[in-house]
Amino acid sequence: MRAVMYTLKHYPEIKKWWLKQGHHIVPERYLSTRGVVIEQDGKPIAACWLYVTDAAFCLFDHAVVSPEIRRKERSKAMDLCTDTLLDIAKGMGFERAILITKTQSLISRLKRHGFKVLSNDTSMLVRGL
Repeated sequence: MRAVMYTLKHYPEIKKWWLKQGHHIVPERYLSTRGVVIEQDGKPIAACWLYVTDAAFCLFDHAVVSPEIRRKERSKAMDLCTDTLLDIAKGMGFERAILITKTQSLISRLKRHGFKVLSNDTSMLVRGL
């Protein structure tokens, strides 16, 4: 298992994962160029993106795992994805990483990586410009 930087060639496979899991499909143009894809035997199995701000924090978003891999591999892939994004963020000088989610398994995983829950009643809002 290894981490590689996201490129547009990964998008069709990742889009399939979102579709199979009933998730919102994130358009390509909304994905950061600082995404990480976890590959196993040369095949993508997980991904997450780092969004840069002009403040001392960055955002992690759109974490997704292939629905075709086993739970144990899924866990290892998401741990590697998280660790890789944290290393990239630290290397860029960020002091904090923020992720907004209601997915309990992701919350538990991120707590093991040092994240703290700031709010249990969060809603993410979006508006076109």
